[in-house]
Amino acid sequence: MNKDLGVLWLVILIDLIGFGLTTPSFPLVLKQLNADPFWLTFAGPGVYSLFQLVFTPIWGRVSDAYGRRPILMLSMFGAFVSYLLMAHADSVWMLILTRAIGGIMSGNIGAAFAYVSDISEPKNRAKSIGILSSAFGLGFMLGPLIGGPLGVIGSSAVSLQWPGYVAATLSALAFLGTVFLLRESLEPANRKPLRATTRKSGSSPWSVLRSRPALVSILATTLLVGVAAAMMQSVYPIWAADTHGHNSKWVGIAFAVLASMAVVSQAGLVGQLARRIGERGVGIVGVVAFGLGLAIISFLHNPLALWPGLVVMGLGLGLTNPAFTSLASFQASPQERGTVMGVVQSRSSLGRVIGPALSGPMYVGFSHAGPFVIATLLCIPALWLILRIPEPTHGARASG
Repeated sequence: MNKDLGVLWLVILIDLIGFGLTTPSFPLVLKQLNADPFWLTFAGPGVYSLFQLVFTPIWGRVSDAYGRRPILMLSMFGAFVSYLLMAHADSVWMLILTRAIGGIMSGNIGAAFAYVSDISEPKNRAKSIGILSSAFGLGFMLGPLIGGPLGVIGSSAVSLQWPGYVAATLSALAFLGTVFLLRESLEPANRKPLRATTRKSGSSPWSVLRSRPALVSILATTLLVGVAAAMMQSVYPIWAADTHGHNSKWVGIAFAVLASMAVVSQAGLVGQLARRIGERGVGIVGVVAFGLGLAIISFLHNPLALWPGLVVMGLGLGLTNPAFTSLASFQASPQERGTVMGVVQSRSSLGRVIGPALSGPMYVGFSHAGPFVIATLLCIPALWLILRIPEPTHGARASG
């Protein structure tokens, strides 16, 4: 593994473990505070992703002008502040505020993927993005696994105090790692001043889509998969508690299974599959496996089916993000990678806004299985869209 990629991987892993620490307890604390059904699923991932949707393309454009490292540092400091506030939050609106701050300062994801695109040879880009994605997956595996028990320390009621404190500590460590260990990846010659970006309409985050229909298809596929994943993930803690009597500890274990399978895909399968069937092929396999896992949970109500469903779903979900991100990276010049990565991540964010907004009311007013069924069906148009995306040629890769 490239040294710079290794340092970035470690820094992102530490940061994402902190993010995952609060995942099992957050909706359960909202339930204890008698939050409205809409806020049960939307206040956590929905609010965070709503602000991430707005600010991630902005941070991506800023990183094209000033480099990836400053954005990573600023984002991790913002996460530190939001987790400290979360540890002391005692109302629904205070919890919503902490997620809003986290979403505003969440420029690390787009900057991290742009960093990998900067330092990777085109032929190895899918593999490198898969390696970085494994840090996200591993963080989401270890975070809930550790955070679930932290949420019930010393009390039968669920609390965010210990998850918040530990998450803040990890964000501080990630910030220090970025400051002292991570070098800048974007050379000054490849930077695009903000004023130049503003003057040229073709350089804005959204105008880059006008002449790139393949990128539009990639973004639409990313959005559909993002909505499906967010519907499942946002409602799962409430569904598991109501259906199987699971507390935050068991929710953490379930998320750990899901994320560990994603890590297996991202670290072990993406590079090999991309060499054999291309990035588009990896995306197709990922969407099919993800949809199959959702279908197992949706239509097989035996609790024993839950675990194989999570395994298959995690394997599929682990393939989709590296595939979509790598495909999008070939649609951008070095001066545009931060912008394009920001736009791609904003589509994922939009999915995490729409998914929770739908899943809570659907769960309460329609059917407990409803969010899982709709998420499964969304994989059909996602598969149709990815089949329309052209596979990058080696020549295109070399120029991208």
